[in-house]
Amino acid sequence: AGRLGLALEAGEPVVLEPGKIVLKNSTLFKYCGSVDITQPVISHGSLSIVTVRDGQFGISYRDGVIELLKPGRHQLTSATHVPGGFIGAGQQTLRISEVTGMSSDNVELRFDAAICMRVGDPQKAVVMLTQGRKDLMDELKENIQERAKLALSIVIGNNSLNRKHGATMQMAAPDGATDAEPNVTEESEEAKTG
Repeated sequence: AGRLGLALEAGEPVVLEPGKIVLKNSTLFKYCGSVDITQPVISHGSLSIVTVRDGQFGISYRDGVIELLKPGRHQLTSATHVPGGFIGAGQQTLRISEVTGMSSDNVELRFDAAICMRVGDPQKAVVMLTQGRKDLMDELKENIQERAKLALSIVIGNNSLNRKHGATMQMAAPDGATDAEPNVTEESEEAKTG
């Protein structure tokens, strides 16, 4: 009962819903098999069926222009309306391994960090932070991690370890594409002891 039947009639894709009996007596009808209905993307000829789960943004391209898909099941019937992938809507923690930087007083630092991100505007995130080469969410995460590494290195380079006063800096993502805001805090020994 959890499978979709796929067929062609006169060369056009036909989807046979689960649990129904279909009788066809046509030389133009060809049964192509069945697929698991729970797959996120089912492609059959010029037809794509995309299931976007709650907590995700579905991305598609209609004639090359990005189009967002809300949670639910969507049939993309045009050959020029293709699925692009999925982006998680919830907060995620990204590990940033081995950030290296040189402070303004020439002390080399090497450390690991983590940032929390949440996509607020999926269209802007896809346009600004991906190039469509692979899985959108993986590409988005990699791009944010690389940008965070660079930003943390710059913050380290702009600060001295021998400062007498503490400093706090925040970094925000470009144009609000995501809510990535790692905090970098530096306090001198004098400030810690009071």
